Amino acid sequence: MRFCISKTARTSAAFFALIAILTGQALRASAQAGFPDRLRRYSDSSAVPFRIGTAVTLQGGPSLYPPNGYQPGLLSGAPQDRAYQAMIRSQFNQIEAGNETKMMSLWTGGAARVDGHYTALTNLFDAKGPLSQLCLWAGAQRPSLTVRGHCMVYFQNYTLPTFPQGQPSLFVRNAGGKQVLNTAYTPEDLRDMLRSYVQQVVDATMAQNAASRIRYGRRVVTAWDVTNEILQEDASAVSPHLGFAYRADDAWHSSGPSNVKGSPGYDYVSDIYRWAAQEMAANAGRTIGGRRVTAADGFLLYYNEYNLEWKASKMADALALVRHIRATGGRVDGLGFQAHVEADGLNTTQFEAGVSAAINAGLRFSLTEADCAIQQKPGPGKPAVAQQQINQGREFGEMAALCLRHKQSCDLFQLWGATDDGSWLQNAQATPITRWVKDTRPGPTQGQRGYWPKQGQFAPETLYDPATRALDPKSGQIVSTAYDQILAVLRK
Repeated sequence: MRFCISKTARTSAAFFALIAILTGQALRASAQAGFPDRLRRYSDSSAVPFRIGTAVTLQGGPSLYPPNGYQPGLLSGAPQDRAYQAMIRSQFNQIEAGNETKMMSLWTGGAARVDGHYTALTNLFDAKGPLSQLCLWAGAQRPSLTVRGHCMVYFQNYTLPTFPQGQPSLFVRNAGGKQVLNTAYTPEDLRDMLRSYVQQVVDATMAQNAASRIRYGRRVVTAWDVTNEILQEDASAVSPHLGFAYRADDAWHSSGPSNVKGSPGYDYVSDIYRWAAQEMAANAGRTIGGRRVTAADGFLLYYNEYNLEWKASKMADALALVRHIRATGGRVDGLGFQAHVEADGLNTTQFEAGVSAAINAGLRFSLTEADCAIQQKPGPGKPAVAQQQINQGREFGEMAALCLRHKQSCDLFQLWGATDDGSWLQNAQATPITRWVKDTRPGPTQGQRGYWPKQGQFAPETLYDPATRALDPKSGQIVSTAYDQILAVLRK
């Protein structure tokens, strides 16, 4: 199945372009007011060679994480959403969907049997599907943004594919609550579905890049996390045949066909990276949706993982995984350091060592999900909130500086949510930009409600109260200097 960009998609692109012009002109002054600079300016000008990104949500609404209140979106029309959109286009030149490009949002139609093999039924070729919507929005902005895909295959239960009512689901829960393969399918059926899904992601992405290249003169999708967080952290579980261990709760590993002698379970990581690379190579020269796809429409293949910034043993396992993928015919271009840290001291020595090890292994790297959590009720031995605010500013600056020191190998410095109410961390003030609050700083935006850079000012409301469904008026704090610290690094 190949991707076809329809008349509807072209109409949608024109619509987004018109909206970007109209709303951009109307909101540009107010969105940029209150910010000392644009973070993206230094990437756009190539002063730094890596992109400045953030995770986003397409549709605004009540947050999946109730203590965060309203979560703004790229496609919604409330005043808070519009200000958020203007801030995103002003400050960042790359976006990544936090959830909308995970499998459960793309593989939504179950599967069909074609020529004796199961094929995943997805919305990847739908002009109204999440990938298309994200790419259309990013490409239509002025200045434009690029997109990063996250992630093709993920073991977490909530990301597993959606099958329609009336068709047996791919996985079911056993008596112990574990996800196992439905007996309606064989392990080989699972492998066939997974292969078709990975190939469709590659096809759709390259088609989006071809359309963007023709329309705007540039590709829109720069990279995909092919998979994410598959490593078991128990060193005793490491397979001598693999050099690493899959997680015990990984339904893909436990349900697919066993394909490594002496190692039980399905070694799917070697398959998905090989399939992605092969499909990308095969697509060059093909005509998809009336547009000729070229090698220039390809994208980077990443592995993404947490705790690499401080845990040397896990970093070693990640490099073993990369070696295994390459040895079995797959391609890995880069390693994503998620960089979820806390405001109680960043282990810069280990972080630096991990990045250097990745570069020495022939990998590029990105900081893919950077945030820095503040504990409102710190436990014994933890810094007080005021000290954590100070630490947060310094730690964001240290992470940006790490990218700058290794700038020739770095693709991206990215926040996992630009604003405190757009973060996955609940009431943790984990980002460099405030919630939707009144500005207390002297100047033309003083007293206005909006999203403001953290510059060490007093924020009148920093926490959300789920009981009242409103910001807590008693939660005012002096916030960190996180925005200023990142900016200072980029300006060097």
